[in-house]
Amino acid sequence: PASPSSEEFVWFTEPPQLISIEPPAYPAMVRDAGIEGTVTVRVLIGLNGRVKDAKVLEGIGALRDAALASARTAVFAPAKQGTHPVEVWAVIPITFELSSRY
Repeated sequence: PASPSSEEFVWFTEPPQLISIEPPAYPAMVRDAGIEGTVTVRVLIGLNGRVKDAKVLEGIGALRDAALASARTAVFAPAKQGTHPVEVWAVIPITFELSSRY
């Protein structure tokens, strides 16, 4: 079957669970300018839990490419309908911070 469009709702009994994601590479010019922010990325999670497609929903333009690159590295436990994995779209916020708040 074809992948769902980014506007199409897919019913599931178990939502996807993020397993891992590579942190974004902070663009040097943006970091040096002191710019922080969050880029919201919508990702299509395939049956195998890998990202098949990614689109920026909102965020600072200079951070968008780095956010997309990070989002494409995400690995999920896929969403399920009963015991069968299904492709779904999910939203991932990718945050760029100059200093750790931990």
